[in-house]
Amino acid sequence: MYQTVITCHDVATNYEKARRLFLYDPTSSITTHTGVLRVTTAAVNTTWAWQHSLTPITVDWADRYWNSFHYNNKLLEVVASESEVVSSYDDYENLRPKTAITHVWGIVSFTTAWSRDHNGGSTLSLPGTGSFVAESDLDQTRTFHPSAVDGDTVRFWVRAYDIRDYSYSYTESVTVHIDTSPPEIENLWLTQQDYLQLYVHDSLDLAGMTIEWDAYDYHSGIASIYWRLYDNFTGVDLDHGYAQESTQGSTSSISQCNSVYASYARGADCYCTGPVGCYHKQYQVQPNVVARSAGIGGVFDDGQYGVHDYDYWIEITVTNHANLITVLTQQITIDNSPPEGGHVMDSATGYDDEDFRSDLNFQAHWEGFYDKESSIRFYQYGWDTSCLSASHFDEHNPHSKVTQTTNTYASYSAPSWNTKYYCTVVAYNEALAKSDPVCSDGIIADSNTPSVTKIWVEGVSIPPGRIRVSSDVYLITSDRMRVAVDSPSSSCWSSSYSVSSSYLDHFPPRSHDGGATDLTIDSATACAIDALDSDFLSRFYFIYDGHLYLNWTSSDSVSHLTEQYVAIGTSSSSGTRNILDWQATNNQNHYQLYRPNINEGTYFYIHVKAVDAVGRYTVRTIGPGIVHKTSAPSYSQTIGFTLTSNHFKANWYTSYFSDNERNHLTYKVAFEDITSGELVYDYHEPVSGASCTVSNPKTATCTSIPTSSLLTEIHEGHQYRAILQVTNLANITYSKVSSTYTHNTETVDSGVIYEVVPDSEQTLLGISVSSVFLVVVVVVVVVVVVVVVVVVVVVVV
Repeated sequence: MYQTVITCHDVATNYEKARRLFLYDPTSSITTHTGVLRVTTAAVNTTWAWQHSLTPITVDWADRYWNSFHYNNKLLEVVASESEVVSSYDDYENLRPKTAITHVWGIVSFTTAWSRDHNGGSTLSLPGTGSFVAESDLDQTRTFHPSAVDGDTVRFWVRAYDIRDYSYSYTESVTVHIDTSPPEIENLWLTQQDYLQLYVHDSLDLAGMTIEWDAYDYHSGIASIYWRLYDNFTGVDLDHGYAQESTQGSTSSISQCNSVYASYARGADCYCTGPVGCYHKQYQVQPNVVARSAGIGGVFDDGQYGVHDYDYWIEITVTNHANLITVLTQQITIDNSPPEGGHVMDSATGYDDEDFRSDLNFQAHWEGFYDKESSIRFYQYGWDTSCLSASHFDEHNPHSKVTQTTNTYASYSAPSWNTKYYCTVVAYNEALAKSDPVCSDGIIADSNTPSVTKIWVEGVSIPPGRIRVSSDVYLITSDRMRVAVDSPSSSCWSSSYSVSSSYLDHFPPRSHDGGATDLTIDSATACAIDALDSDFLSRFYFIYDGHLYLNWTSSDSVSHLTEQYVAIGTSSSSGTRNILDWQATNNQNHYQLYRPNINEGTYFYIHVKAVDAVGRYTVRTIGPGIVHKTSAPSYSQTIGFTLTSNHFKANWYTSYFSDNERNHLTYKVAFEDITSGELVYDYHEPVSGASCTVSNPKTATCTSIPTSSLLTEIHEGHQYRAILQVTNLANITYSKVSSTYTHNTETVDSGVIYEVVPDSEQTLLGISVSSVFLVVVVVVVVVVVVVVVVVVVVVVV
């Protein structure tokens, strides 16, 4: 410290003294003292580095700065007076006046400034001098209100000055981070590979658990993290394990963090804070087994095994750098038993089980799967042509045929028709234990329609005849049944009516052994019958006797028949059912109708409908049938009968027969001895003989039998006749007798003509009765003699 004193003398030798003071100090400096520059609103437990509120911020620097040289040497205190220097000339105005200078530890003023960013302070730099604000009255505390948000960083600068003003100062800063929120803990659960959100453990071994959670704090990162496993069976927590885990930080950028944690279970899931770097927030723990005496590090060896169907708790404690703490507890349950199986139905939910469908779009639903300890987490199902086995199902790597769902229904587009597909379902509980596979009873997409063939109607009649199908020959009998012909000749084959194989279904086969074996007929018998009249491939006569009975063969090669129906109408279209509408047969393939409403001569068609399980149906129609009740053929002329060339011969004219099917009448002839009342030749089809040629019995107009073939000789004087029996397709027979023939082979001699005279005239004519009697006697004697002679001659011969 220096002073300059000036003495001024006047002429009269008067004088005055004036003084000026100045401090010369080119070497001392401002340094820190015992105080601390601190944000007093920050949390003490963070060493005042983190503030738990957004505002206000208070900074204190009491006794922080001093100039020890100035302070210790009292260079800022009152300067002693100088003798003979009056007050008015002493130094009270300049930088270092006589009076004491207000100061704190040699510091005469403070200026302050602050700034804020959201990058941990990395963007904050020393403001310019103009940004500093002088603190009044040497205040050593400052409170201000920045518009801060969580994660902000605020930096506060203090500049201390000594007497030397701006040339000599000391600047210091303090930084505080703002975080008002505790860490976040989410998604605390057990996992199995890719399965998350498990709260049930499938084993009694607690060390076999995989525990996962997310923990993060975007503002202040993670400072520490612990987990604890305990039970509370007795009302008191019993620890089964305890461990501290890595905070998964120590990286300074997202790219570095992603690289470091890329191989972790769920991949890198990083975030960065402003103040404390970057962190990976997903945690996965597979506990070690440690001795309980270790106190920390994993599951304790004496608490490693739990109890089935008991609850345990996992507790996670996370502390951020702001020393804010979050604790999250999750209950878990041990369930080491699999779910119980249910049943699977091939139908949409709410519908009865289906065995067949008319399309390829299948549906299935299931119910009854349950787990009493936990619950059903999800299902796996698969479709195939057989039930899937347990090896197809896996919670981590199922077969390609298997689909996973939380629904209780499924759909499937089947690749093939007429193939049975099964839906197999497995249920998984919350511990991912699976039930035994449960399979449906199968469903088929049926593309077929039912088959209706071989309709047989009792009481029908057609003219029998042969048909051929490819190389086979069949005889169609009069009741519309077919019999295979054994080894037909080429001529028999060629003369048979040719039809397609579909016509075989029109005629039921005649069989035995309960239908197991079809009958056959020898070629000679069958081939003697004409080819079938093509009209009777469909037409037939129905002999009405008060009822109608029919049966048929029906089936569906894929599904089953659900019902069968019969209808009768006068049209071949099944839409015309004006005699009998559809009548259900209770799914029987036969039907009997009493007193059908059909009249003589009515043309009718019988419709048989079979419906299968998917609703498809087939209608088979036969007909027309022609109702024939009682009418028989008739003949309007006389049947001729003669003995010619030692042959009995009968003849007739076919054109005089009356019948709807005159061309299909059959004829049989018998010869009768009227005198004895016996047949001398039984009924037979017309045959050729003397002056009678028969090429086809059906078109014959005569028959001739040699008398030598008669059952008895013909007798002189006996009367004979022919009986013609005509049968129509309705199997109604009409008989017509011929004219009578009397057999007489004796010759006739010349006779005598007598004139008999009445008694009243005898006298007149002169003739007596006695003379007449004599003449008669003579004549009789002559005749007797002649007869005797003839008999003798015959015997001699």
